Amino acid sequence: MNVPRLLDLCVRRVIYYIFADTLPPTSCQLNPDLSNRLFEEYCNHFDAKVTRKMMKDVCSILNVTKMDFSYGGLKRKELIILQNMNLVSLVLGSLTHLGPNKTGNLITCQLKLRLLSSSTGTDLWALFQNRRLEKTGNSKVTLIHLHEPIKLDAMLKYCLNKTTLQQLRHLDLSSTNIKYLDGWVESISKILPSLISFSVSGRQLSPLEFRAICTYFPNLRSLDISETGLTSLEGISNLTNIEILAIGGLRDLTSSGMIEIFELKKIRNFCTHTPVQKVSSLQKVLPELRSIDLSGTFVEIHLLKSLLKTHPTIEQIGMLTSTPWDHLPPAFNDVQILSCQNLTSSIQSLKHYSSLKDYSSVCCVLIRAGRQMDEQLDTENNITIRKWFHTICESIEKFPVSGTVHKLALKCLQQISRQKRINTLSLAERHELVSILFVLCDVYVDYKTCKFEAEKIEGVWDIFKNKNFLSTTHLNIRRVYENALEYCLIEKARPLQ
Repeated sequence: MNVPRLLDLCVRRVIYYIFADTLPPTSCQLNPDLSNRLFEEYCNHFDAKVTRKMMKDVCSILNVTKMDFSYGGLKRKELIILQNMNLVSLVLGSLTHLGPNKTGNLITCQLKLRLLSSSTGTDLWALFQNRRLEKTGNSKVTLIHLHEPIKLDAMLKYCLNKTTLQQLRHLDLSSTNIKYLDGWVESISKILPSLISFSVSGRQLSPLEFRAICTYFPNLRSLDISETGLTSLEGISNLTNIEILAIGGLRDLTSSGMIEIFELKKIRNFCTHTPVQKVSSLQKVLPELRSIDLSGTFVEIHLLKSLLKTHPTIEQIGMLTSTPWDHLPPAFNDVQILSCQNLTSSIQSLKHYSSLKDYSSVCCVLIRAGRQMDEQLDTENNITIRKWFHTICESIEKFPVSGTVHKLALKCLQQISRQKRINTLSLAERHELVSILFVLCDVYVDYKTCKFEAEKIEGVWDIFKNKNFLSTTHLNIRRVYENALEYCLIEKARPLQ
């Protein structure tokens, strides 16, 4: 039977004591590595009720240096932890959970309107530029959240202590879902002197904001400006220390608009998603380039050869959904190709993009691999299928509360475990599958009222209802049936066999 690592067991037990409010008093404070691992586990319980005492317990024993709120969003209770830890890395999630209290009305203001019988939701919708509309039952009361632009430097000063502000090296603002007041780049540059890694992926950046990033953060080594709507990268040549650069999704970026990139001689990892002919047409070279991602582009063989000829340092090329190649090799001129041509290549790609927490690429691999498995799974050997199983489980752990990743991963697990295919997995692997499925059940606690969450639970029970799976030696049948019975009580729930 597959037994979890002792460290994982200990971490889960400590978190259990914290949430049960039974943590024994201790003067011990854990080192950063253990603290970061415990905080990751804490974040997996984003929906649990948290008291101020629990927060103080966490602060007393942990020395957290890395925090990621991209999934659950930053809530008021977590501010206690945030303000008491000396961080070097911070990934902010949605800031709308904080509410107006204690933030100087910087985050959100709320307006309640009673709709007149002659007014429509569309009429009121047109009155506001940035708002979220929520209707309560059948009543005619509508709650509209006006997400006003915030003063970002003031918010960071409020949330972070002085040590964190001085030593923070990585900041990710991709998921904050809120606008900032003009001049925010210059303002935060004055309070974050040690920042060397910055991500604003998915946020709309103006040319003025981008030039400000290049001017006020000259020491950056990593920058992610994917899907930001920029049409020119004028000014990026100021970032002479850049080693990792992501510009995927800048569809209107012209060759002339990206020419300054080639003045950055230290780039090792370049995620461009730009047609290779644009890169080649500039007749420029990145002398230290090791990895380039051309996913989603049209790549002709002669252009690929030309790129490798001018960049002999390249060791890896990402080519997910690249055309017109129907059968990409796992390597080309001794360069690793990350693709989804078969299950073996999908395993390599999923491991790579999961390790980078590249959400869109992980989803792409799972979608394409799922389609292939519908047709080719019966022809795959057992060793490859088992490797695929472990890689899927790892991706679920990397994205603990990502509904889309879980939905796609569940589809792949359903394919592996359907009927007698479950026998491909060893006894230990089937027990590991049980643990993964129950972890997913714990994530989607609102499945009774949320259709989106109910889909995930249906996927879980689609696997559990397999009689070949239920006959697994020492399977915790009682727990399976108890959860199944609860699910069956839901109105409109799909019957279980």
